[in-house]
Amino acid sequence: MGIEDELIENSIDTQVRLYPDYVPRSNDILEYAIKASRAKMRAFVSQDHFFPTTGQAWCAQQKVDDMVRDGQLEYATECLGAHILAWSHHPDQVHLIHKYPNIGAILFYCQTYGGANCGPTLRIYDDNGKLESEVKEVIRLCAQYKIPVMTGHATMLYEQVLPMAQYASEVGANLLWMHAAPWAAREDRATIQQYKELVRLGCYLQVDANKVLPSIIWPMIDPNQGLGWMAELGPDHIIPCTDGGQPFFGDALDIWKMFVRAMIHFGIKKEDIKTMIQANPAKFLYLDQQGQS
Repeated sequence: MGIEDELIENSIDTQVRLYPDYVPRSNDILEYAIKASRAKMRAFVSQDHFFPTTGQAWCAQQKVDDMVRDGQLEYATECLGAHILAWSHHPDQVHLIHKYPNIGAILFYCQTYGGANCGPTLRIYDDNGKLESEVKEVIRLCAQYKIPVMTGHATMLYEQVLPMAQYASEVGANLLWMHAAPWAAREDRATIQQYKELVRLGCYLQVDANKVLPSIIWPMIDPNQGLGWMAELGPDHIIPCTDGGQPFFGDALDIWKMFVRAMIHFGIKKEDIKTMIQANPAKFLYLDQQGQS
């Protein structure tokens, strides 16, 4: 324990689930923002399955910034929220949300918890497998405003992600395929060559800790599957995250540290880990281009 600390510093978790939420979480956003600041993480993106989290992120940012001014913290992490398209794909949402502080990303709806369970079933593709016009306009506007785009919580296959990646490449949008990595109990989402084709289009690929580290949620996961996938693809355009916050999975920052520790023990080079958890998410989130939109 602790061998990961130098890598955690300046790292970015692009998907963490924090309270307030519609279900209990292992951390609330204020607590997590303070812990992340103490670990000197560069940033994190808090996500909700149904509602925007930009307001929560702004409040957390004020807290850690005040603590730095008061000498209680040395460093304030960048607290970012997300706007989820859970209820509509209307493009006006992008025009409006880009004006809000602490916006980290726009993501498409969470099919896992939508549809018959809650809210409308929104179509990303038409009957011919083409992107719906509103979806295309959302992606185009995100490129214009430099807002990162995430594919959403739905279990997607290569054939579904490819049209989004092609259009994002065409208009210059930053796109992340959420939950891209194959893992136990699911069919492979794509071949290695197909993953590499998405990378050539500029698409980022996400691998999350709670799909690599065995837990109560997925006790039969083979950690080598996700870690081996990362090693085979190489660090270019891979973005690890925790997707943490489930109470039975533990503290979200501890999971982040454990995930990085697992990468080290698996034999992934520290420079490659830095690329994946520091450089890649910074590029995806436009953190070095702020104020240029």
